[in-house]
Amino acid sequence: MTILMTLIIAVLAVFIGKQLLSVSQKKEMRPIRIKTDEQRFKNRRR
Repeated sequence: MTILMTLIIAVLAVFIGKQLLSVSQKKEMRPIRIKTDEQRFKNRRR
């Protein structure tokens, strides 16, 4: 059960972090960072 809880918390933390990053990027209006983030996300899935 503890392993499942840590996994759920980790996924939530990543999801919240991604949303916070996207919000800050929209305020800053920097498309370069968004492109690099998309590439990192694709590399993580592989």
